[in-house]
Amino acid sequence: MYPKSYESISFSEFSQSYNSRNGDKIPDSDNYVIKHTHKLLNKDSVMETFSGYFILENDFDVNIIEIERSNSIGGAFPSQTHIWINNFGRPINNQDSLHLGKKGDQFKERIIKEIKTAIDEDNITSGNVEELQNIIDSL
Repeated sequence: MYPKSYESISFSEFSQSYNSRNGDKIPDSDNYVIKHTHKLLNKDSVMETFSGYFILENDFDVNIIEIERSNSIGGAFPSQTHIWINNFGRPINNQDSLHLGKKGDQFKERIIKEIKTAIDEDNITSGNVEELQNIIDSL
C-alpha cells in the first residue's frame, strides 16, 4: 500500500534450482530463493521490519513468501504470498486480476506440457495413461 516507504535492509541466503527430467534441465524451470529483510509501512501505517524467503519463478515473479524456509520450490498457483500481502498489500485491482488470470493460464499450460511429455516419453510409472490423456484433453 505504501511503496515509497520501502527501505531495503539486506538480501541473503540466495539459491537457485531447476527441475530436470532424465538428467536434462527442463526449460524455464528455474526457481530462485532469496532471504530479504526490509522496512515498509504496513496497512496500519506503522513502519514494520519484515524478513522472509522470497521464492521466485523463472520469470522472476514472486511465487511464494515464507517466514521460515520450508524447502518449497516455485510453481504454486495461486501464488502463496498472503504472509506479506496481509501486512503490506493493497486490495486487488483489475490489472492484478488480469495478471493472475494470465499466470493461471501459463501454469495450466506448463502442467499440460509436462504431462504430455511424460506420456510421450513413456515416463508414467503408475496410474492410467488414458485417464491422464483425457484430463489433458478436457483442459
